[in-house]
Amino acid sequence: MTRVILVRHGQSTWNEQGLIQGRKDESILTAKGIEQALSVARVLKNVSIDQCFSSPLQRARATANAIVEFHGQEPQFLDSLCEINLTSWEGLAHQA
Repeated sequence: MTRVILVRHGQSTWNEQGLIQGRKDESILTAKGIEQALSVARVLKNVSIDQCFSSPLQRARATANAIVEFHGQEPQFLDSLCEINLTSWEGLAHQA
Protein backbone atom coordinates (compact mmCIF):
# COMPACT_ATOMS: atom_id res chain seq x y z
CA MET A 1 0.00 0.00 0.00
CA THR A 2 1.25 3.48 -0.85
CA ARG A 3 0.58 6.40 1.45
CA VAL A 4 0.94 9.96 0.19
CA ILE A 5 1.40 12.78 2.68
CA LEU A 6 0.83 16.29 1.36
CA VAL A 7 2.34 19.20 3.26
CA ARG A 8 2.01 22.86 2.40
CA HIS A 9 5.00 25.09 3.04
CA GLY A 10 5.12 27.07 6.27
CA GLN A 11 4.07 30.69 6.48
CA SER A 12 6.08 32.86 4.11
CA THR A 13 6.86 36.55 4.13
CA TRP A 14 4.34 37.14 1.35
CA ASN A 15 1.67 35.08 3.18
CA GLU A 16 2.24 37.32 6.18
CA GLN A 17 1.93 40.44 4.02
CA GLY A 18 -1.17 39.19 2.20
CA LEU A 19 0.55 39.13 -1.19
CA ILE A 20 -0.14 36.74 -4.06
CA GLN A 21 2.87 34.44 -4.52
CA GLY A 22 2.35 32.19 -7.50
CA ARG A 23 5.67 31.10 -9.00
CA LYS A 24 7.72 34.10 -7.84
CA ASP A 25 10.56 32.93 -5.64
CA GLU A 26 11.09 36.07 -3.55
CA SER A 27 9.14 34.94 -0.50
CA ILE A 28 10.91 33.02 2.28
CA LEU A 29 9.69 31.37 5.45
CA THR A 30 9.00 33.64 8.39
CA ALA A 31 10.02 32.65 11.92
CA LYS A 32 6.49 31.27 12.31
CA GLY A 33 6.86 29.38 9.01
CA ILE A 34 10.12 27.81 10.14
CA GLU A 35 8.47 26.70 13.39
CA GLN A 36 5.53 25.28 11.41
CA ALA A 37 7.94 23.29 9.21
CA LEU A 38 9.80 22.01 12.26
CA SER A 39 6.52 21.08 13.93
CA VAL A 40 5.48 18.98 10.92
CA ALA A 41 8.96 17.44 10.87
CA ARG A 42 8.59 16.40 14.52
CA VAL A 43 5.16 14.88 13.85
CA LEU A 44 6.53 12.90 10.90
CA LYS A 45 9.79 11.97 12.63
CA ASN A 46 8.75 8.35 13.21
CA VAL A 47 6.78 7.94 9.99
CA SER A 48 8.53 5.94 7.30
CA ILE A 49 9.20 8.23 4.34
CA ASP A 50 10.64 6.55 1.26
CA GLN A 51 10.74 9.62 -0.97
CA CYS A 52 10.12 13.32 -0.61
CA PHE A 53 9.17 15.49 -3.57
CA SER A 54 8.97 19.27 -3.40
CA SER A 55 8.62 22.38 -5.46
CA PRO A 56 12.04 23.99 -5.95
CA LEU A 57 10.81 27.38 -4.68
CA GLN A 58 12.71 28.38 -1.55
CA ARG A 59 9.68 28.41 0.78
CA ALA A 60 8.85 24.81 -0.22
CA ARG A 61 12.51 23.74 -0.21
CA ALA A 62 12.99 24.93 3.36
CA THR A 63 9.87 23.07 4.51
CA ALA A 64 10.87 19.84 2.72
CA ASN A 65 14.43 20.02 4.06
CA ALA A 66 13.14 20.34 7.63
CA ILE A 67 10.91 17.29 7.20
CA VAL A 68 13.52 14.95 5.72
CA GLU A 69 16.22 15.93 8.19
CA PHE A 70 15.01 13.10 10.46
CA HIS A 71 15.01 10.62 7.59
CA GLY A 72 18.56 10.92 6.26
CA GLN A 73 17.56 11.71 2.71
CA GLU A 74 17.41 14.57 0.26
CA PRO A 75 14.16 15.86 -1.21
CA GLN A 76 13.74 15.67 -4.96
CA PHE A 77 12.91 19.13 -6.25
CA LEU A 78 10.64 19.02 -9.28
CA ASP A 79 9.66 21.96 -11.44
CA SER A 80 6.39 20.14 -12.12
CA LEU A 81 5.44 20.81 -8.47
CA CYS A 82 5.86 24.60 -8.79
CA GLU A 83 2.91 26.75 -7.98
CA ILE A 84 0.80 28.09 -10.83
CA ASN A 85 2.30 31.02 -12.70
CA LEU A 86 0.12 34.04 -11.90
CA THR A 87 2.30 36.44 -13.93
CA SER A 88 1.04 40.00 -13.42
CA TRP A 89 -0.84 39.14 -10.18
CA GLU A 90 2.29 38.00 -8.32
CA GLY A 91 3.30 40.43 -5.61
CA LEU A 92 -0.10 42.14 -5.52
CA ALA A 93 -2.20 42.31 -2.36
CA HIS A 94 -5.14 39.91 -2.01
CA GLN A 95 -7.40 42.86 -1.22
CA ALA A 96 -7.69 45.88 -3.49
